[in-house]
Amino acid sequence: MRTKPCPHCGSEFTPRSNRQKFCSEPCSFLGRVKRGIIDECWPWTAGTFRNGYGQFIRSNGSHITASRFAWIFAHGEIPDSICVLHKCDNPVCCNPDHLFLGTRGDNNRDAISKGRWNPPRGESHGRSIINEDLVLKIRDDTGSAAQLGRKYALDAAHVWKIRAQRLWNHV
Repeated sequence: MRTKPCPHCGSEFTPRSNRQKFCSEPCSFLGRVKRGIIDECWPWTAGTFRNGYGQFIRSNGSHITASRFAWIFAHGEIPDSICVLHKCDNPVCCNPDHLFLGTRGDNNRDAISKGRWNPPRGESHGRSIINEDLVLKIRDDTGSAAQLGRKYALDAAHVWKIRAQRLWNHV
């Protein structure tokens, strides 16, 4: 196979296949990141996962988020149970200065604090079997939880939780 120049660094290399564009994994990554000044986001310019995060295919064929590879490239390996979080809240950003590590719990708290945690509630939840009108009827009815459970084909504990505002507390 003939040598060709790497589009990122310009060095000549012999590709292992016709599809190989870059000379190395770091060049493959950096060739798909639009780097700017240090406090700007550096967007991933190639493909993304469905959730909007950059998708990087490593030299071994595994797929990881571009931000995770950016952290690994800049700082070293990350345990599988640890997440890479974005200070900038931009899913395609690969600037290592905008990234930090955390647990899944840290990631959830970060999403909540930034207003990105919007789990489906009430009728919009796919497993909901009641609606807001029924919730209001249950709260207004003076019958016992057991009676209302029988009346509306619900578990008495579910009725009690609706009345106690532990379920459907947004209504």
